[in-house]
Amino acid sequence: MSFKPIPLPRAFLGFLAAGILLLFAVALSWGSLALPFGGLAFILAISAMAALAASLYALYRTLIPLTLRYHVSRDGVIVTWLLSQYVIPIRHIREIVLGADDQGPGAWWTWPSRYVARLEGGSYGHVVSLATRPLPEQILLVTSDGVLGLSPADPEEFVSALQERYRLGPARLLTPGLQPPWIVRWPLWRDRLAVGLLFIGAMGVVLLFGWLSFTYAGLPEQVPLHFDAHGIADRIGPRSGLFVLPIISLLAWVVNGVWGGLVYARQRVAAYLLWGGALVVQLLTGMALVNLT
Repeated sequence: MSFKPIPLPRAFLGFLAAGILLLFAVALSWGSLALPFGGLAFILAISAMAALAASLYALYRTLIPLTLRYHVSRDGVIVTWLLSQYVIPIRHIREIVLGADDQGPGAWWTWPSRYVARLEGGSYGHVVSLATRPLPEQILLVTSDGVLGLSPADPEEFVSALQERYRLGPARLLTPGLQPPWIVRWPLWRDRLAVGLLFIGAMGVVLLFGWLSFTYAGLPEQVPLHFDAHGIADRIGPRSGLFVLPIISLLAWVVNGVWGGLVYARQRVAAYLLWGGALVVQLLTGMALVNLT
């Protein structure tokens, strides 16, 4: 059986916040494109990307309680939302408790679904809350793995269905715990070296574009674009030609990043070399850009 949670009060505020942030991102993007290329345009572009990310996050947090479902079977309780699920095998449930001491909602960044978070449940300690209401209004499933808090719209029917299926016993064994989407379970995200190389590469791209944007206005219309072995400029061109260097850096990060991701599962060292190679390209293009500007 499937049960819906109690509707989230004022869920529309989450959509409103996401929409406002999206409009803000569009306005910042328009301002960045309307300005001549320079430091201010770069700051507006970065701010637009941050506003877009915040808009998507607010939308995600709003959709969680709207897609939240509690599925009860003889094998266990499976809580689903969007592309994730949380599984509790039926025989892991030790006790069903109606409510707990209210220690407040989750942190501010969990808004508007502030009861889909890890909460403090008084004597029960940490509670994995997948609910739309505070702890005193939740049904707590005390298990051998921890405590799960739910808020079905029909709590009596939910408890009755759970007890009935508990008496039947499981037909198959379930793997307990959180099961996020496959992209989140990708082993790469647990590899600090891999994440570090990719993050440094991304920051390198941002720094190169930022450096060029803040120095661009002070450059002459014609600048040296290449030097020979003796350090003499052998090619002069418009300053817009300097964009080639950060673009090369961006392409190296994207191509090597994707290629490294494809080979990571089979040849981890090869992936490290690809990502490290992108950093070498960024270092060389960065040195060239600084010299040319």
